Amino acid sequence: AYEITYYESLYFDFFATGLNIGQAGANVFIEYGFADRISASITTGYSRIIYANGFKTQMNKNVFNIDLLAHYYFLKSDKFMPYATAGFGTQFTTTGIAPLLDLGAGFRFMISDKFSVKAELLMKSNVLHNHGEVRVGAGYHF
Repeated sequence: AYEITYYESLYFDFFATGLNIGQAGANVFIEYGFADRISASITTGYSRIIYANGFKTQMNKNVFNIDLLAHYYFLKSDKFMPYATAGFGTQFTTTGIAPLLDLGAGFRFMISDKFSVKAELLMKSNVLHNHGEVRVGAGYHF
């Protein structure tokens, strides 16, 4: 079974002191289920990142991401499906390329046989900084 999901995402930074990082973006997510509870996905997306110290904007940057993720679904359900996810990816910016390590959790709620709503929280780590990403999206299953 395949699923394609469109996500809106919001990034936040837990770890920087005195530096706030905000980022919003759009992602497309394609998932393939190997077994009842295990699947793999590829996510591609674009985000606009803003580094700010207090109210003063310091830098804007365009960011492109590609992530490969594995998902483990805790419940074998037709409606509500919580899962854990882990994987890796690459972040492309105007200043260079950085590898990503992803770890997170989320859930899928089936609205019908073909449509779902999905939300997840990912912690992303690369050589530049660590940040969280909240994703909310709608999926089509085929």
